[in-house]
Amino acid sequence: MAIVLSDWAIGRKQAPVSEEAGGVVAEKYTFKVTKDVAANDIIELAILPAYHTIVDAILIVDEVGAATFNVGIMSGTVGSTDPARTSGTELFIAATDNAVQRIVNPAGFRVLPIAADRGIGVKVLGAGIAQTGQVIELILFTKQ
Repeated sequence: MAIVLSDWAIGRKQAPVSEEAGGVVAEKYTFKVTKDVAANDIIELAILPAYHTIVDAILIVDEVGAATFNVGIMSGTVGSTDPARTSGTELFIAATDNAVQRIVNPAGFRVLPIAADRGIGVKVLGAGIAQTGQVIELILFTKQ
C-alpha cells in the first residue's frame, strides 16, 4: 500500500479557508493519474482545513476500469507518505467510476472540527487504476 499525494497534500496548492463563522467555501480538488495506482493505495486528494466541517461533497471519477473508491478522513499528518496512515469512509463507500456522485454517508456531515488540517483520502479498491490520464475530482464544500 502506498500513499500518493495531490498538489494540495504536498502544499503546492492551498485549500480555501472560511474567514467567518458559517461562511461556506468550496474547492475542486483534481488528481490526474500519471502512473499505475495499485489496489489499496490511497490518494491524498483533498484537505479539510483546521476548524472546518464538511457541508457537501461531489465525487467525479473518469472510467478507470474495475476499481471502486472509499473516500474519507485520513489518519496522520497531511503530506506524510507513512504507510501506516489510513483513510476512512466518511464521505463515500465503494463509489464507482464513470460517475458523478454526491456525498452518500451521513458520517461525512458529522465530522467534528479540530485544530489541525486533515487529509481526505481516496482509497482505491478492486483492481487498481492501470490507465494513465484518468481524472479523479472532489468538489468539497466546508465551513467554520
